[in-house]
Amino acid sequence: MLALSVLALAMTLPACGGGASSSTDTPTASSTAKLAVARKAFCADLVAVGGGAEVRPEAIARLLPHLRHDAALYRAAGDRADAARVRRFAAALAQVRAAALGNGDPTKANAAAQRASAHLPSCP
Repeated sequence: MLALSVLALAMTLPACGGGASSSTDTPTASSTAKLAVARKAFCADLVAVGGGAEVRPEAIARLLPHLRHDAALYRAAGDRADAARVRRFAAALAQVRAAALGNGDPTKANAAAQRASAHLPSCP
């Protein structure tokens, strides 16, 4: 469980405004509005799990569908880069969950989640 605390710290980065910046190829009013919706949903989902304060297999299981939906919102807004970043983070969290349940190496899973979290879209 100690290794999971490292993930908790990593998940707070985007909630504090760190992480990658979002961009679209050709911003329009529609894509800007869609991007705002995607960012709002993503940030709300991170806050819903306390910015990483609650890292348990059950919490991760609840978060994963939300992250996948958030990635779809970013893609629909035309931001494929952030969509991919959120999908990579979701995949890394799935590894963390599996490792916490005894199906994998917790150290490697947490390292992957930390790497992925360093590139998440920023939250205001």
